[in-house]
This record gives sequence, C-alpha cells and structure tokens, in this order.
Amino acid sequence: MLNRPIHALFERMLLILAALLVVMTVASIVFLPHYLGPDVTLYTEVGQKLLDGQRPYVDYEENNFR
Repeated sequence: MLNRPIHALFERMLLILAALLVVMTVASIVFLPHYLGPDVTLYTEVGQKLLDGQRPYVDYEENNFR
C-alpha cells in the first residue's frame, strides 16, 4: 500500500466518500418519514397555503394554533 502513488489513494478515498454519501442519502430518504413529528404536516399545509397567496387568519385559520 505504501508503494502506490498518493493520487491513487486519494481517488480511493474519494470513491469511498462518494459511496458513503450515497448510502447516507438513501438511508435518510427511507427512514426520515418515520421520524417526522405531527407538526410537520401542519407546517407543510400552512406553507403551501402561503405559497398559493393566501393570508393567515384572513383566508384560512388553523385550529391547531389556538
């Protein structure tokens, strides 16, 4: 291993890091929905209404905020 050029070791480390990044991304996509709390759907719905141009407490009112 010491006889290999330094760039070959760098390429191997880069390949390992890329593989690790892919594994972590796939794991987060698969397991993340199981860890989301109940407030996420509320914030998603309110955010979508805001992006659609609706105004809070004028065009809609959320019962969960009371």
